[in-house]
Amino acid sequence: MNIKKIIFSFICVLSISTSFGQYYDTEFGHNRVQYKNFNWLYYSTSHFDVYYYDEGGKYAKEAIDYLEEEFNRLTDVLGYAPSAKTKIIIYNSYNDLQQSNIGIDGSIFTIGGEMKFVKLQLEIAHPGIAQVFKEELIYLLSRTLINDMLFGGSLKEVFQNSHLLKLPEWFIDGAARYLAYGWDLKMDDFIRDFLDAKHIKKEKKIQGDQAGILGQAIWNYIAIKYGVSNISNILNLTRVMHKEDVSISNTLGISYKQFSKNWKNYYAIGKDQIHQIYEPLSKEKIISTNKKENNYYKDVAVSESGKYIAYTENSYGRFSVYLRDMDTGNKTRVLKGGYQVEKEHIDQDLPLIDFAGDNLLGIIYFKRGFLYLSTYHLETGLFNEKPLSRFNQVKSFSLNKNGRLAIISGDTDGQSDLFLVSVLRNSVRRITSDIFDDIDPTFIPGTAAIVFSSNRPSDALDIADTSIKNLNNHFNLFLFDIDTTTHQYFRMTNTNTRDTRPLFKNQSELYFLSDRRGIANVFKYEMPGGIQTQVTNFNSSLKDFDLHFSNDRGIVFIAFNRGEDHIYYYPNIDIESSKFTAETTRQKIRQGQYIAEFLDRRRIEKLRKEKALVDTKMESLYKQGQEESLNLDSAFAEVAEKEINPDVLVFEESNSSQESQYIDTEDYKFEDRELKEKSNDELKIDSFFKNYQRLTVDNEVWGPRKYEPRFSSNNLINDFVLDPLRGFGFSAEIQVSDVLGNHVINAGGMLTNSFDQSDLFAEYKYLKYWMDFKVRIIRQSIYFENDAENFLRQSYKLNGMYVGAAVPLTNKFRLELNPFFQQTSFNNLQYESVNANYTVDYADDSRVWYSGFHLKGVFDNTEEQGFNILQGTRALVEFRYNQSFSKNNSFNLIRFDLRHYQKIHNELTLATRIYMGKSFGINPQKFLLGGVPNWVLARTKEHSGGDPLSVANEIDNSNLLFTEFVNHMRGYDLNEKYGTAVMLINLELKFPVFQYLSRFPVKSTFLRNFMLVAFTDIGSAWDGRIPITRKGSIIFIDYEETPFKANVANYASPWLASCGFGLRTALLGYYLKIDYARPIEDFEIKSAKFTLSLGIDF
Repeated sequence: MNIKKIIFSFICVLSISTSFGQYYDTEFGHNRVQYKNFNWLYYSTSHFDVYYYDEGGKYAKEAIDYLEEEFNRLTDVLGYAPSAKTKIIIYNSYNDLQQSNIGIDGSIFTIGGEMKFVKLQLEIAHPGIAQVFKEELIYLLSRTLINDMLFGGSLKEVFQNSHLLKLPEWFIDGAARYLAYGWDLKMDDFIRDFLDAKHIKKEKKIQGDQAGILGQAIWNYIAIKYGVSNISNILNLTRVMHKEDVSISNTLGISYKQFSKNWKNYYAIGKDQIHQIYEPLSKEKIISTNKKENNYYKDVAVSESGKYIAYTENSYGRFSVYLRDMDTGNKTRVLKGGYQVEKEHIDQDLPLIDFAGDNLLGIIYFKRGFLYLSTYHLETGLFNEKPLSRFNQVKSFSLNKNGRLAIISGDTDGQSDLFLVSVLRNSVRRITSDIFDDIDPTFIPGTAAIVFSSNRPSDALDIADTSIKNLNNHFNLFLFDIDTTTHQYFRMTNTNTRDTRPLFKNQSELYFLSDRRGIANVFKYEMPGGIQTQVTNFNSSLKDFDLHFSNDRGIVFIAFNRGEDHIYYYPNIDIESSKFTAETTRQKIRQGQYIAEFLDRRRIEKLRKEKALVDTKMESLYKQGQEESLNLDSAFAEVAEKEINPDVLVFEESNSSQESQYIDTEDYKFEDRELKEKSNDELKIDSFFKNYQRLTVDNEVWGPRKYEPRFSSNNLINDFVLDPLRGFGFSAEIQVSDVLGNHVINAGGMLTNSFDQSDLFAEYKYLKYWMDFKVRIIRQSIYFENDAENFLRQSYKLNGMYVGAAVPLTNKFRLELNPFFQQTSFNNLQYESVNANYTVDYADDSRVWYSGFHLKGVFDNTEEQGFNILQGTRALVEFRYNQSFSKNNSFNLIRFDLRHYQKIHNELTLATRIYMGKSFGINPQKFLLGGVPNWVLARTKEHSGGDPLSVANEIDNSNLLFTEFVNHMRGYDLNEKYGTAVMLINLELKFPVFQYLSRFPVKSTFLRNFMLVAFTDIGSAWDGRIPITRKGSIIFIDYEETPFKANVANYASPWLASCGFGLRTALLGYYLKIDYARPIEDFEIKSAKFTLSLGIDF
């Protein structure tokens, strides 16, 4: 690209006013604690660079084997192929993923001003189940490709789309979910529940995970009704039109309103049929409800007598295990742990729980980077903790009756298998060892046998190894005797659905979950006859369940209803009599697809056998020297007339989308299926991407190669600045990093109308290990010019270098140490100052070197509820030691900043701040109290003597370079009071009006960020003692009028206060604050002052 075009584009980005906003860099922030050292390698293919560490090489190879073929399918459906390789970073577990540095400096909510560069890059944690790994790969890859398709491209396109293309949450995530999961059970349950609501929400008003599932249903409807090819048409048109509703309407030829009505009617038909047959969930049976976004119920367990129910809760990575006494109704939290992480980093499967008898509860969870199995004794309240260091993760487990043995489904050495673990001793025995997913193991009471769920195709122990792409989502129950020497499983169920969560009543009666009717309900299995009956018929799938078989036998389970997950308990439930339910619409379609695929597989196998027969005959004739009697052309023609060319069949089998008889599982329609051959002129016309794929060479894999950092841009931040000393300016910052986020470079600065009035910085961070390091170089320039003050010309500069280290002790608290070298320079540029005969005592030029360090402790557990809305606590304590090489310039400083954001209700928040600072030493610095940051048309108070902001030809005021403005003292000018010590208290009630009152997401940026505040500010700055006594509150005033002189001690209050209200909102890319404050001085209320400022509150 021409270098002039690059420079021009960059200037355009920085010069368009509507792109500006406020990005807030903060001293606070959460940490990512790295408990492990990762030695990264990667494989490279035509389309991917796949990064891994340790035993993750097996995961990387599986991903490559699967994705290279799926890549062709996805690009064909999307009608888009990226111009660069996609980088895939694989972690061995979710716990390892939580230690990633990628996106660590990313803000959750921004108002303009930040342009993020779309990267063809994704992170994934191996979930411990190969089939789930496949689905997650497709989901994340699809989302990455769609984002690159809509928001990537040239710098001009990135800029335009990042500001003009505002899509609802369901659109992108829903398309990715559809491509990965199709019409799955979770979507089916959700859409029925969604349509059951009294007031069905509009698509644009759904947010979070539910928006993605809703979008999955909408895209599924488009594929069924209008064909998969229209997915690419809608996406490509959206990139041009910048409106998803217009794109859908133009592509499908109907109004968006009618389209919205049609897809709801399509799913409503199946919903009404379900309600006629299935039993609705009872509201009276709910014992716990999940009302939080990204809060998950995973496991439930009931004690042997039914006296106790235990369940787990996971909220943004912070987990709890609760125990409920069913006799008293009391709930106790017996364990909590984890810490807040991003949504994509949450391990929803942990913690896991299981009862052994009536008084022992087993719990598996992560703590400080490693897995543990704990047993909790209900009577004594004691924990017995055992490390499970051999496993990357555990997906399910079960204790035997006495709690001394556990059977675990765990991930180790790159695959998920079953292990027998001693709870009291350090002994482990592997039960299975293959690529198949073996989950939900349980002991058969009184025996040495276990039952588990698996997607293995047969009951043989030594099944030939297969590829991950050949695994399916059909889970059946298998029985295995641990003490056997026959190496044979017994297959108990044989379905093309999911049979999971086996649970024994006794040696002959087994209960399990199955979705064979389309909704996951409880089934009963009777041994040895193998009779299977359905015993529950709830209208929403059971996600997990447990039974007790005492006198009032009951069932506890997790199910989704009315938009939320609930835990239900049904006592005295009938689990003996059978129930019959018809299949759901989804299940009927799946069964039809399965039958069609089965017939196709039989047909392909037949062709293979015929080809093998012909090959054998040809080889035999050749060996007998009878080649002349064999007409090869006619022999091949004879086979071709029966079916198709076997050589072509091999190619089509690996590219199933090109098979002429292939059944499209995402666009299946029931019709009479004719098993006959089509002539060449009847062949389907392939898309451009399919034709292009035929020309590509076979994929090659290079590696493994050692990881080497390669840098790319993360974001560009730009803003207007209103500096109290230099006035109006413009700031910009760019961040680049390597693929893993271990090496981060930030550079930028602030510029006014002159380079003499500017700030520049460059920073490098090394984040690979537990301790983080950084090097930062800064330059600060201040220039004063005033012809009215005897042609005053002064230049102040501060140059410095910091070499710092940070130790994150937890994700909420860290210690920082930043040694530094600094130099201040003063240049008196008044033209007479260079004249040797000048009579005025002009200040001389100076250079002062400093060395020292900053020591800081930072705590932050806040959660961002919206832009400028936090809830939680932040605090920092800092000590600054500045030792100058000149004896008269050394100083030290201590400051304390505590901020608490108390949730009152939903987003309604009371914010409190206490700030204190003290400077001491030979040359103590001044704190300037008053005003607000980024104040438009700011006013600065001037003091008659000792003003720290005063500049004059005869004064070298290099202390300006260290002066600290203490803001958020509304109703007062900047520098209203100053001193070597300061204290400020702020109280602010935040009421985001529309966000609080609306039941739906607010699309308008102006309304979503519209906030009313009421505030009170109290503060003071002083020298010497803190002015809390009468003696410390004396203010001396000099009076002089001939012939009298007097020095009067005034006992006026040194404290400033104000109260008022304000308004905040986003307008034209700016976050605006308008405040009305009534100052209170010496207990007297003064006239009100209005202030307009940019940026967020404290």
